[in-house]
Amino acid sequence: MKYISTAILIAAFFLLRPYQMQKLGLMYKGDDHSYFAHATAIAYGQFPSYEKEYYLHGEGRPLHSIGSGIMAAPFVFVFSMIDRIEGSSIVEQRTADNIRHSWSLFGFVVASCTYFWLGCWLLYLSGVRIFPARYVVAAVILLVIVQGIPLYVFRRPVFAHIYEFFLQSAMVFLLYKPYENRSPGLRYWAAVGFTLALMPLVRYNNAAAMLAWWIILLVRHRVLRNWRQNRAILTALGAFAVLVGIFFIVPVVMHVDSGYLTKFRYFLRPWWLPEYPQRVLNVLFGISWGLIWSAPFILAGTWAAFTVRSPQRKYLWAAMAAMLVNFHIIVTYAAQGGYYGYRYFIFSMIPLLVVPLAGGLEALDQRFRWRFRAAVILTALFPLFSMLCFEGNDTTLTQHIVKISRGYGYSNHTYQWEVWKLLFTQPVEWGIAVFKGGLLYWIYASAHQAGAERFLPAVVLQKYPDFRVDILLKVLIIYTLPFLLLYISNKVTGKTDRRAGRAA
Repeated sequence: MKYISTAILIAAFFLLRPYQMQKLGLMYKGDDHSYFAHATAIAYGQFPSYEKEYYLHGEGRPLHSIGSGIMAAPFVFVFSMIDRIEGSSIVEQRTADNIRHSWSLFGFVVASCTYFWLGCWLLYLSGVRIFPARYVVAAVILLVIVQGIPLYVFRRPVFAHIYEFFLQSAMVFLLYKPYENRSPGLRYWAAVGFTLALMPLVRYNNAAAMLAWWIILLVRHRVLRNWRQNRAILTALGAFAVLVGIFFIVPVVMHVDSGYLTKFRYFLRPWWLPEYPQRVLNVLFGISWGLIWSAPFILAGTWAAFTVRSPQRKYLWAAMAAMLVNFHIIVTYAAQGGYYGYRYFIFSMIPLLVVPLAGGLEALDQRFRWRFRAAVILTALFPLFSMLCFEGNDTTLTQHIVKISRGYGYSNHTYQWEVWKLLFTQPVEWGIAVFKGGLLYWIYASAHQAGAERFLPAVVLQKYPDFRVDILLKVLIIYTLPFLLLYISNKVTGKTDRRAGRAA
């Protein structure tokens, strides 16, 4: 995991833009406020009331799903202690102004960073049970870290997708957890119950995945044949029912609001619509967000899942079949979702492909060696540059309101082309777009420390009008968090990396 943790640090250095944290607290307008309102309602002891929360969508309660708020609430609560000590107004009432620089909001950021690392860790542990560690590390880096997911960690952390990624990774870990001749016990099934209850609470469209996972695990462990597991299964179902009841049914009954159902109206469009084949081709090959450019290792991992022999392969196929629901959503939605990449699909699909891709990398590497490695590196440049350049300027590398088949929405029809066009025609501008994160901040911080801010370009001082110690502290926390988590995991697991192989 040390190489994966290092890759996460590098992603944070390039993608995290401290001036955005200083200005808006890494929160975008709209959906993000709903997710944060759920977390603060729980952390400040107001749930199920939302009278003291700030959000823009929904009547009586925020429109968007509560799951990420549940999972982030413990972190928000811990960091809210600083707000309470400082006497911040956010303790009494959440507003657009007092959220921005609050430690409570930073608690949500830390939660997303933590769950992201934990998801990678669980996928790593799953893979090293079957394949050599170096190929598992490569699979995690290629599938998870260079294909846009870190943007949702370090640029838009107050969202639901990182939590979706973690839950799917946890289910992969539970699928590959070995039990030899014994049956899993109460702890295993309790973990299953809580994880699968949170899955649709985090993203409603993952209800199909939740049902698929229940069937997969019940069949895999032959629960219907072994009635001694009844107590364990009842525990799992009880955990599931309690979470769904408290955090979904109760709020819906108290605040009747069916507005979120409108998100599924595109899913119900008839599959035989004339544009459907064209949309599939656009999702796969389009120069906007086509998977072959923005997430090519999803295609490679899917190929590996059906060609590389590995334990639990048929169960993994069943979990992948449930992803057809999410794929159908990105086809019928006629846009990528108003931010980076096909976010309705990649976060739930990628965890399923790490183990198969590790096996595929091993097989092809042993056969082709350096030629295969060169091809992998070249392929990785496309999603990597696509991710690094996102929001690199206000024109070609960001999104604008554009015409799509269902009306208008935020997108960029030629984004992948613009990345490479800028690289070859204006390499200096391309470099500026890429190095707006950690490098720019440390140049500014060093100049401030040396009293040489007057020598910096005006654009730097516009982004950092004043030096804030709290921003420096928050940046350092984010940078060091992967290695803190690595240290804790090694202590808890007895240095799993050594047992799994030093290549980790």
